[in-house]
Amino acid sequence: NPENAIEALFYPVCKACIVAKPPRTHHCRICGNFICIAWINNCVGRNNHRYFVLFCAYMFLGTLYVSISGYDHFLDQLYLQLKNRSKSNSSSDYESDQSSAIFLGVLCATVTFILGLFTGWHCFLVSTNQTTIELYANKKKKKLLKEKGKRFRNKYDRGFINNWRSVLGLSRRDSISLLFLPIALPTIRDDYKTDY
Repeated sequence: NPENAIEALFYPVCKACIVAKPPRTHHCRICGNFICIAWINNCVGRNNHRYFVLFCAYMFLGTLYVSISGYDHFLDQLYLQLKNRSKSNSSSDYESDQSSAIFLGVLCATVTFILGLFTGWHCFLVSTNQTTIELYANKKKKKLLKEKGKRFRNKYDRGFINNWRSVLGLSRRDSISLLFLPIALPTIRDDYKTDY
């Protein structure tokens, strides 16, 4: 097809389907399409990444809230469990309730920690306007340019605030507080045609 041949001059070719692919897209092995700015190994792309980041942030905040509000109860149950074990070796329903409370406290704290790391990672990627794949490719480019005495600059990085605006679909006239609200926004403009 002549159109595909012309596109191939401007865009790299996808190794999976041998078709010209637009910049910052990756071939999704699950759905077989190009996903624009896929930050994770799933169909989370540029049009739904905002909701994915908000989901991660809300889940982290929810588990953090439960971990903090249940901390005293967890310590009380742990203390009672240790106190009861030293007195007798017989188990009761109350001890199993204590064990459940301790297990849930440890589980919630662990999930909070993991979600915190995961959310932090994605916030870092949004702050630098990179995908995970671009991050590793940019590290290689940075190292090669450093050896040549040159400095690497990510061409998509617009600064902290504008990266958040760009990636999560806010225009300049939209308030930055909209970042944290779960509201529907229009799809994101093309990275090459924005006015940032």
